[in-house]
Amino acid sequence: RHHIGPDARDLGLFNFNNRILVSHDLLDEYTSAYTLSETPITAWTQGVSRRYTTYGSPHPFMSDDTFRSVWFTFVSLQDYSCPGDCPLCGPSPAHTMADAHNILLPVAS
Repeated sequence: RHHIGPDARDLGLFNFNNRILVSHDLLDEYTSAYTLSETPITAWTQGVSRRYTTYGSPHPFMSDDTFRSVWFTFVSLQDYSCPGDCPLCGPSPAHTMADAHNILLPVAS
């Protein structure tokens, strides 16, 4: 089981479990990639891993499974609410249009 560590938001870091710190910028980068092009976590983490190799990082990037756990935990803490009010119609428009997608994970058997 994973535990979220002490809040390091003022440093721009997400403390996943007191052993894994991830920058908010990196997590926001994936959120942006996913919401703009539905980029799978595996493809995105491979891209980041290549950047680590290209720039000679002495440490590899985290695994897909670890990043998935970190990102979903991070996202669960974010406030993505919006008022939903139409500037012309008010809080209850007669018709609403939305563009959205679902995040699905395979169920372990």
